[in-house]
Amino acid sequence: MTTSNNPADGPLLGPFDPVTLAGGVAANLATTILQHNAERLRATTFGRALMRLGLLKPGFTDRLQATLARAIDEYFEQHPGYLMSGVISFLTDPVTIKDLGDHILNGLPMDIEKLTKRLADDLDIPHNLHPSAWPCFNPYDLFHSLFSKLDACFGADADPGVLWIGRQLAGLRSDADAVQAQLGEFQRDLPSLFNTVLAEQQAEHWIDFEHQFLRHLQNRFGRLATPGARELHGVNQSLSIAYISLNVKAQGNAEPIRAERFLFETPLIVIRGPAGSGKTTLLNWITWCCAEGLTNPTPWRGGVPFFVPLRTIARTEVGAPRVNHFVQYSVDSELWSGSEPDGWIHDVLVNQKRAIVMIDGVDELPRSRRAEFWDWLAKFVDDYPENRVIVTSRTLPGSSAAHDSDNTPQWNPPSAFVDANLEEMSNADISSFIEHWHDAVDRDKLDEFEYPTLLRAKEQLPQKLEDPANRRIRELCSTPLLCALVCVLHWREEGYLPRQRVDLYNRCCDMLIEARDLKRGYSHPPALLHI
Repeated sequence: MTTSNNPADGPLLGPFDPVTLAGGVAANLATTILQHNAERLRATTFGRALMRLGLLKPGFTDRLQATLARAIDEYFEQHPGYLMSGVISFLTDPVTIKDLGDHILNGLPMDIEKLTKRLADDLDIPHNLHPSAWPCFNPYDLFHSLFSKLDACFGADADPGVLWIGRQLAGLRSDADAVQAQLGEFQRDLPSLFNTVLAEQQAEHWIDFEHQFLRHLQNRFGRLATPGARELHGVNQSLSIAYISLNVKAQGNAEPIRAERFLFETPLIVIRGPAGSGKTTLLNWITWCCAEGLTNPTPWRGGVPFFVPLRTIARTEVGAPRVNHFVQYSVDSELWSGSEPDGWIHDVLVNQKRAIVMIDGVDELPRSRRAEFWDWLAKFVDDYPENRVIVTSRTLPGSSAAHDSDNTPQWNPPSAFVDANLEEMSNADISSFIEHWHDAVDRDKLDEFEYPTLLRAKEQLPQKLEDPANRRIRELCSTPLLCALVCVLHWREEGYLPRQRVDLYNRCCDMLIEARDLKRGYSHPPALLHI
C-alpha cells in the first residue's frame, strides 16, 4: 500500500471540505478568537494603548473581527494545501485561540517551536521528526505564513485602531525576524565557533605540555658531570657557569667565529670535531638556552629543542631516527612521566616551524647505517622546512671538512647544510675554561675541607700551566674534555700534575675507568686499575 502526499486525501490528517471553509470557517475562527478575548480587551496591552490614543471607538471589536476573518479566508484561499481537518481543529483549540489572542491584542510573539510540538502531539507525529520530513506539509511554513498574513492584513486596514495594531505587530515581527536571522547566523557559525573553542583548548593544553617539557630539559641539560671528580662522584656543575664559548670555522671562511653566533645565523649546519672538543656540550648549551627562555630572555627563546642522540638510537632502534620519538629521545626516561599530546610535534615542525633539532654523533652510527641516515636527513629537511637542524660528528675516516668533493656514502650531508669545524681552545680559552670549571663545582656538595682545596686548585693551575716544564700538559688542554680532566686530576691529587704526557694519559684513564665502574655498580681491586 502506498501513501499519498496529496493534502486532499492525506491519510494522517484527513481531508477538509474547502467549500465549508470558504463559507464559514474563517469567520467562525475569527469570532472565536475575538469573543474569547473581548471581555478583557481593555485590559490588554494594545487595548490600553488604543484607549490612551483615542482609537478604541465603538464597534472596534467587530471591525477587528471582520479584518481577522478576511485575513484567514484569504490565507486558506492562497494555501489550499493546509485545508485539513487536523489543522483547523488545532487552530480552533482553546489553547491556540488564547495564544492567537495574546499575539493580536498583547503583542506576544508566537512560539512556533512550541506550536509545532503541540500540533505533532495532536497528529501523533514523533517530536524527533524534522519538520521538513512531516507528511503533507511543513508546520514551520504553515505558522510563519499564517502569522505573516494576519499582520499584513491588519497593517492594510482602514480602521485607525486596527491599522495601529498591524503596525505594532509588523514591528514585532521585524524584530523577531532580526533575532531569527541572528540565531540562524549563530547556528551557521556554531561549528566554526565550536572548532575555535576546541582549538583554543588544544592550544592551551599544548602550551602547558611545552612548558613542562622545557622545564624538564632545563633541569636535565643544566648540569655537567665530569668523570672522576674526587671520591664524591655525585659532584656536578652548573652548565650556565661552566660553559665557555668556542670558535667554529665554516668551509670557505677565512676566520673562525664564535659558535653561538654562527649557529644562530645558520639554520642548517654540520659541526665536526675530535672527541672531547665540546660538540655535545654545545648542543646541551643550546637546549638549555631554549628552556631557560621560559623565565629569562635568551637569543634562543621560543625555540623548541629536540636532542637526538645517535649513539642511543644505534643501540636501541633499527633504522633512522623517528620524528614521533623526538620527545622520547630528548628526555631522561627515569624522570620523565609525561606524554606529548597528539599532533604537538607535527604542529611545532609544520605550522609553527620553531623546532631546533640537534642530532648528536653521526660517527656513533655503524658504517652500514650512515648512508640511510643521510637519506633520512635530506628527506626530513624537505618535509619540515624552515626549522633549524644541527648535526655533530667526529671527522670520519676518508672525509675532510675542507672539500665538498670528499662526500661519500659515509659522509654525505644534504647540500643545504653548512659544514664547519669546531676549533681547538686558544690559550685565552683555556684560562677561561679553568676559571669557569672551578666556579661551576656545586659547593653545597663539598665539606669544609674540600672547598678550600678547590679554591687553591683554581688559583694554582693556570700558574702551573704557564711553566715551560708543563708545556705538553697545556697542549693537551686544547679540548674541553681533556682540560676538564686536567682540572679534576690537579684538584683530586692536591696540586700534582704529571710531567710526562703518558703519565697524564694513565691517570686520566684510571679516573675514567673508575667512574665507569662506579656507574655500573662494581669496583676493581686498586692494583687492577694500573694493569
